[in-house]
Amino acid sequence: MPEHPPVSTRLRASNEGKTHDQPCRVVFVVIPLPPVSNGSKRDCDHTALGLDGVAPDLVDLPGEGTDGGKPWPWSPGFEIQGVARQNCVPIRPAVLDVRSEKGLQLNQQTLSMRLERVAAHVPADARLADIGSDHAYLPVALMRRGAIAAAVAGEVALTPLRSAERTVRENGLEKWITVRLANGLAAIEPGDGITAISLCGMGGETIRDILDSGKARLSGRERLILQPNGGEQPLRQWLMDNGYRILCEEVLRENRFDYEIIVAERDGPVTYTAEELYFGPLQMQARSPAFLTKWQRLLRHKQQTLTHFARARQAVPEEKAEEIARQARWITELLN
Repeated sequence: MPEHPPVSTRLRASNEGKTHDQPCRVVFVVIPLPPVSNGSKRDCDHTALGLDGVAPDLVDLPGEGTDGGKPWPWSPGFEIQGVARQNCVPIRPAVLDVRSEKGLQLNQQTLSMRLERVAAHVPADARLADIGSDHAYLPVALMRRGAIAAAVAGEVALTPLRSAERTVRENGLEKWITVRLANGLAAIEPGDGITAISLCGMGGETIRDILDSGKARLSGRERLILQPNGGEQPLRQWLMDNGYRILCEEVLRENRFDYEIIVAERDGPVTYTAEELYFGPLQMQARSPAFLTKWQRLLRHKQQTLTHFARARQAVPEEKAEEIARQARWITELLN
């Protein structure tokens, strides 16, 4: 794979009937549109913003060439409305803190808050393996920012694989992002030189099983960026058992769900207590508002569960009741 993506995006520009290629760095901001008057749905618009001071006379955006039969004029900062496919990822320049005229960071349009936080933990110039990549949004966004050198997007199912291939192709990143149909870490090949692995949006036990079954593919020098949907305790247990130290943890809430991000690197023997495996060793120290709010909600849920157990007509397995009661005690102690 080449080491770096192209710095600019090439737009087709026309002048007096002559067509030539004009290098111009742009960013596409995707804007959903409301239904039209007859109730039918519309695609989303995208806006092209010049960031290099390059001002070709006319610009042909993909899929649309003219506006009302007239060519679109172009000048730095001129906004051009075109049609983008719903699954098209906005193109991101390798420029830090790019802002629109309203002062909003344009990178907010690229990834969900959850994936933005995952992206923040990927080391600069990493060679990333995104396992379970789905639409390949994460590696594509990072590549467009110039944040990584190369990536592998792995998918075990054919439909999301095709989606990932389409996203990579539509962003012109086939030379830098390889999409592979493979089960878990089997997507990683020795020549990839992977330095970071992301596994996001799966249960913690599923992530654990993927790591465990693919241990032969791990060199021990990779950073693991993990975003489990629940099941954090068994995942932390695997990390401890296999010599991975947790470097960073965070909790965020998005769309009424709590998500945890766990970043780890292999660092020899490490020991965590049962409570640290349950809550997260660094989370227990930081005690962020999002972390405390999450466990306040879970405490109420476990207390309700214990009440239901007490009222249940059928006997609840004693082991299960004791486990939930123990967790409720831990949470109460944590919050106090």
